[in-house]
Amino acid sequence: MFFASLLFGIEGNYRGLGLDVNFEEKFYNQYDFYTSRSCFPVKAVGYVCENLLKSRTLKILTFAYLHVFIHEMGHVLAKKILNLDLGSSEYINIFTNQGMGNCSAGYEYGIKNTFINVAGPAANLLFSSCICVASAAFKSYIGWPVYLLLVGGAVSWMAGELTYAAFSAIREDRGDFGQIASQGTSHLIVSSIVVISICALGILGIAYI
Repeated sequence: MFFASLLFGIEGNYRGLGLDVNFEEKFYNQYDFYTSRSCFPVKAVGYVCENLLKSRTLKILTFAYLHVFIHEMGHVLAKKILNLDLGSSEYINIFTNQGMGNCSAGYEYGIKNTFINVAGPAANLLFSSCICVASAAFKSYIGWPVYLLLVGGAVSWMAGELTYAAFSAIREDRGDFGQIASQGTSHLIVSSIVVISICALGILGIAYI
């Protein structure tokens, strides 16, 4: 059932490796792309992403729930790498109606906080880049329709991650890049280089193939 939830967003509660993973239909208003405080390009792309996420069919076709899980696992793994015990149970909540989620990564200060926050977007962008490169490598075997579906879904989530990162940084909200921006310009620059470099490697990988 866990894999069914990952692929189709079926509600359920799972536990493994000391981690609770919950798939539930719930409105989580932290993630509102459309805002008057964003510049027009960010607002326009964000508005499109927000409306795409309302379609369950598109979420299934683009592996939305898997992407969200990878994003949140990035935060959790970063916390484990830093060996942090922030006094909370380990969990990941995925909100199936929005294609969004949160986790128990918690809050730290300085470079540790930045590492935890950038790990989520970086993990998802790396996953999306791998899908693009693998699809390009096996294009002759899987066929053009499947290739376009896989690449289109991966690219849409890469665009969504970058858009939300920009949106969050501008607002300095509780989102990943909002928290990074609150740590200072140097943290924001380094984190931006990390996520942009991952996207660039994915593009170069496709071009090389």
